[in-house]
Amino acid sequence: MMNGDSLINQFSSRKQNFTILFVVAALMVLMSWQKWPDIFVDYGSRVYVPWQLMQGKVLYKDITYLNGPISVYFHALVFKLLGPGILILSGLNILLITVLTYLIYTIFFKIGSHLSGSVTSLTFLTVFAFPQYVVTGNYNFVSPYANELTHGIFLSFLAIYQLTKYLEKQRLADIAVIGAITGLIFLTKQEVFLAEFLSISFCLFIAFKMENLPQKLLVQKFALFTGASMVFPLLFLLYFSAHMPLSQAFLSIITPWIYVANESVRELFFYQKILGIDDPGHNLTRMAFFTLLFLIGFALLFFLNHLLKHKPKHARALAFLVSLVIAGLAFYFGLSWIELPRPLPLFMVILGIFLIYNLKQKFHPRNLIFLCLTLFSFLLMLKMILNVHVYHYGFALALPATLVFIKVILDELPEFSNKISGSCVFFKSICLTLVFLYCIPHIQVSYDHYRKKTFSIGKGLDTIYTYEPYYNPRSQIVRNALEYIEGNTESEATFSAFPYSSMFNYLLRRENPGKLTHYSPVEWKLFGDELVIESIRKNPPSYILLTEMDFEEYGYKTFGKDYGKVLYSWIQTNYENVKLFGNEPARETGFGIQIMAKRSINISSF
Repeated sequence: MMNGDSLINQFSSRKQNFTILFVVAALMVLMSWQKWPDIFVDYGSRVYVPWQLMQGKVLYKDITYLNGPISVYFHALVFKLLGPGILILSGLNILLITVLTYLIYTIFFKIGSHLSGSVTSLTFLTVFAFPQYVVTGNYNFVSPYANELTHGIFLSFLAIYQLTKYLEKQRLADIAVIGAITGLIFLTKQEVFLAEFLSISFCLFIAFKMENLPQKLLVQKFALFTGASMVFPLLFLLYFSAHMPLSQAFLSIITPWIYVANESVRELFFYQKILGIDDPGHNLTRMAFFTLLFLIGFALLFFLNHLLKHKPKHARALAFLVSLVIAGLAFYFGLSWIELPRPLPLFMVILGIFLIYNLKQKFHPRNLIFLCLTLFSFLLMLKMILNVHVYHYGFALALPATLVFIKVILDELPEFSNKISGSCVFFKSICLTLVFLYCIPHIQVSYDHYRKKTFSIGKGLDTIYTYEPYYNPRSQIVRNALEYIEGNTESEATFSAFPYSSMFNYLLRRENPGKLTHYSPVEWKLFGDELVIESIRKNPPSYILLTEMDFEEYGYKTFGKDYGKVLYSWIQTNYENVKLFGNEPARETGFGIQIMAKRSINISSF
């Protein structure tokens, strides 16, 4: 029995742990209530597209979309059953967060302990599920910039959970369920599917080999997995083929993969910065620095734990004091907590090699699940491999790796410490305290953003609270523009917004007759001005909204000046100014919204 068992016993009550998690989740929901989406960027499409599908439009045929179809059709079904509403989708995603918390707890309990199950779940709720670390909203699991990303991660944990079920009873039905879930993930986001498919397939192969199955039965099991994974993609293929030629329907299913492989999009500075190849030397240096920092820190903790092995009564108190000293030194020397995840890819590689070695020595289902999680964690971070962080895309992409790392420092490293010292009380106590101290600044940053968001936009179930105009003048401009359009345009009027925002179309329940829901440098690279102009000319909207949006991080700062100049000029020729709120767009003088109506002359060609 380990001397650290008394610490584990504090988390040994499943009911008590879930009560704590429920209270923490409730507090995070209250802190962030109706403040999750961004009123302008990205999230408008996440509610506008399902609303349009509910009205009878067909994805990819009537609306251009860069991700898989499953999330928006799921939300369209929810809208059909319960009525449209941002709060409806938020409530649905809070329910998914609840289930995901249960999955995280259960998986990490099965491969670790109640302690690691509880702390990983707590970290998910406080650091990843409800945060806001940057001015733009959407980087949370309640109202994400892409539901396909969070749904894909949810389904991936569900697939890993189902893998634990298969390893317990070796039922064919479990293989079929894992395959079906994998097929659903194929219809979400590409990076999630690749991470889940490769990790699950590899671990299933190992599991089948360890069963010493005849070659024929092994092939049959893989065929079952493959066949089940094709069910939902084929159902969507049949659905789309009812609305378009079969070849076009097939192209619709694989179109998101074509978009992600586009060379001109991948060369955008934004994605190079996310990946870390904009400055590889700096990013590799920072990764090496924080890796060395962790290694020195763990070596020091092993040493101190060894010195205190005969003083377990004082170990926890000393661990708390040492944790405060570490936190104080980090603050004094300006150590950035947002950079702490940088070594995670390297740690996942080392852990993966270690687990594969252990499996070769002696197969154990626990280690196979652990390996699956580790592979999934590493592969999911490939999009940000040299620049890993938990803000921005990291709220989703860095989640599994962070949880795996926490499990290692709460289970594996204390076990190693116990082997060399006969005690792990100090080591485990200080790691536990440091994890809690790591969560605190994340909560503080989110709270600092959310306390400023008391200005309401929208009505009823579509109410969003955003920054007071004192903090961000954009809020008042958006509200004024919405009120003007609602009160001064006919209810059947249509409008398109460039470069954003579909949120206007959704909140006002006004259709965008075009296929594109927004026009960032990504869409410009994919489609070009001429194609968009031709689409507008064939089905011109009653009004066009020009908005100011800074895309400097993409390398093309302003629509109409740095990109989309042909489209902007065409709009100025064929539409006339009706009302201006704030500053004139495309002048880089500040945020503004310009409402323009069709001129009396015929819409010109380009």
